[in-house]
Amino acid sequence: PHPAAFTYLDGRKLKILESEIWSEKKNSQPGMIFSVIKGKGFLVGTGTKPLLVKTIKPAGKQKMSAFSFSLGNKVENKKLGNAKK
Repeated sequence: PHPAAFTYLDGRKLKILESEIWSEKKNSQPGMIFSVIKGKGFLVGTGTKPLLVKTIKPAGKQKMSAFSFSLGNKVENKKLGNAKK
């Protein structure tokens, strides 16, 4: 939805601009990035079917594919959440 959904990764705001429900059910903790799908993005646990995050906008950066973001940032096995730790 406009303007976008957002979350935090490592204390930094991350807007989620494009995503879709992943077709395969995988057991993963809600909010946990548990897999990177080459050329597509990364999978986040929801408690049921995972969410494939496809396009994001990190704070202070341009819009980019979630897969490109994952190449420069170790996202796998990290938890999305609020800014406070």
